[in-house]
Amino acid sequence: MNEAAFNISIEEAARLLKKMKFLKSRKQIGMGIYSSASFHAIKSGDLKTIYQTAIDNNDYEILLDDDSIFQFSKDGDKLRYVFIQSQSTYFSFQDFLLELFDEEDIPIDEQLLEEMEIEYAEDYEQRRDEQKINLGAMYIRYDVDRNGYRPNLHSYAHMHIGLNNNFRLPSSIILTPLSFVLFVIKHVYITLWEIAINENIIDEQIFQFKRMCRNIPADLWQLQEQRELYII
Repeated sequence: MNEAAFNISIEEAARLLKKMKFLKSRKQIGMGIYSSASFHAIKSGDLKTIYQTAIDNNDYEILLDDDSIFQFSKDGDKLRYVFIQSQSTYFSFQDFLLELFDEEDIPIDEQLLEEMEIEYAEDYEQRRDEQKINLGAMYIRYDVDRNGYRPNLHSYAHMHIGLNNNFRLPSSIILTPLSFVLFVIKHVYITLWEIAINENIIDEQIFQFKRMCRNIPADLWQLQEQRELYII
């Protein structure tokens, strides 16, 4: 995957998240460039420290509406995609309105909803600050790196789920940023995923995303590795 395809895939992911009304912001410059503080925080192995350092230093490409983040970095053929879920439980503006009004009194019209978001912005942010800690916050990382490759032990491409463990799910394909985002949304935000499918936000074209993921070179995906369970 060249640099242009990599950046286009991030842009496609951001556009999809915007359609799902789950995108808070998208980084435009300094893609994949992170502070030294974030690199030091990773070594701590503490999710709260890693997340807060990334937030404080703007070390992410995509910020979701629940303040979770995606990081995407590319150095030649070396890839690193990371999803870090916010440690605060998600509380949408719709949830906030349901505390104030009966469901039938909440407008459907997008312009009216936007006006209400402006009117109640301060109260909503205060309510979000009161949310409980999300003890099940997820950390998901996808790595592609020739260094350290050992068949059946350390795959060239693999998925990490959680911190401070040796869990590595091998991959026979090179995931694009868009495919990684889709994987996370489906498995972390199943309600949002279901809404997106029902409203045709995720259409047949999106479901063909794996066709954009090229196969790993044969010398980095050996026969003995293909006997394992892996992402195909």
